Amino acid sequence: MEKKIGKYYWLWAFIFLATSLVAQEVQLTARSSRTSVGLDEPFRVTFSCNARGGDLIPPSFEHFIVVSGPYSSQQTQIINGSMSFSRELTYQLVAQEEGTFTIDPATLKIKGKEFQSNRLTIEVKTGVRKERSQSVPKSAGFEVDILSSKKAVYVGEPIVLLFSATLFEQVRDLNMLQAPNFENVLQQQLEFEQQSRRERIGGKIATVLDFDKRLIIPNKPGTLGGQELKITGTVQKPTGQRDFFNMPLMRWEQEVATAKIPAVKIKPLPTPQPSGFSGAVGELKLVREVSRTSVNGDESITLKLRIEGAGNFNTISVPELIPPQGFDLYDPKFNEKIRYSERGVRGFKEFEYLLVPQFKGQFILPQMEWTFFNTKKEAYETITLEETTLTVTGDALVEAEPNNDGTSPKIQRE
Repeated sequence: MEKKIGKYYWLWAFIFLATSLVAQEVQLTARSSRTSVGLDEPFRVTFSCNARGGDLIPPSFEHFIVVSGPYSSQQTQIINGSMSFSRELTYQLVAQEEGTFTIDPATLKIKGKEFQSNRLTIEVKTGVRKERSQSVPKSAGFEVDILSSKKAVYVGEPIVLLFSATLFEQVRDLNMLQAPNFENVLQQQLEFEQQSRRERIGGKIATVLDFDKRLIIPNKPGTLGGQELKITGTVQKPTGQRDFFNMPLMRWEQEVATAKIPAVKIKPLPTPQPSGFSGAVGELKLVREVSRTSVNGDESITLKLRIEGAGNFNTISVPELIPPQGFDLYDPKFNEKIRYSERGVRGFKEFEYLLVPQFKGQFILPQMEWTFFNTKKEAYETITLEETTLTVTGDALVEAEPNNDGTSPKIQRE
């Protein structure tokens, strides 16, 4: 009997405590680890609430970049028969610009009601701009430089950006907080094997790591670059303490470095542009392949019209085929193979046509011309494909006879 009473006692006690927890006023607060920070100095913003369930929606963090997070945690305590609950959502941020900014409230939606936290005011001061020099910074664990393969290019000509980090301490998890944001460009991250080398800077050996490459192809003239990017990394730092064996104790801290994309001049293509020019730029070829030039009446011809080489394949279009008379021309099959590398965009685009003869006789595959801008010669170049004679033989077809008005004859099959 006593066991049953004890069992019911704890059950009612739990129900009472849970009810009192639900009944308490919902509180949502925001706090920051620092209210005054440097431009590249990470800090934490934490939102805390005492309600179970519901959707906790963070603000947009305008003027800031989320370095890491959100990290969530929750805790339940029972002290002297009183139960309390709390949960937290933490973000690590870094400022995008100098000034004094307000972080808007977070919002908690629960049981059809909305609750908002307090606002936070953060002062962002001028940080020390880290320029590549022959002296080692006292506090920076790493620096980042962005190098451009060219200082001036034509529209459609490729540029490679190399991201290189100088590591003064043990650094891991290098990551760009935002990718380069260019308008009117093709941007492609290149696959490559990261390379490191040792250099002496200010009497100290540092590791230089090439950790990222981007291929950029501009579509409009102007100036590309000039913007700053933020790169985060986790740096190993001494704590100032030592262990039992008198070895220094270390900890991992997150740091943010700022690097500026060098300005590259994008030159417009020369004017006047040839009448047949459609925007292709690079070192290119126009190829027309015919599977055979002599067929029987019940056979077909495969014709491929292809642009190949290195160029702005993101905007290149294969020209339309001028078909020969005396053949049925079916809708083409499109083929392409594109590779991105430090040399630009290489590969081909082609249309594959099927030609079926209507008559026997000899027919002309007309001459074609195609114009592109050759970046190596810095001049327009026109490729001419000479006309090709196609011969159709056999008894399945009759010879073609032109109509009186000069139009193509209708199909005549025996």
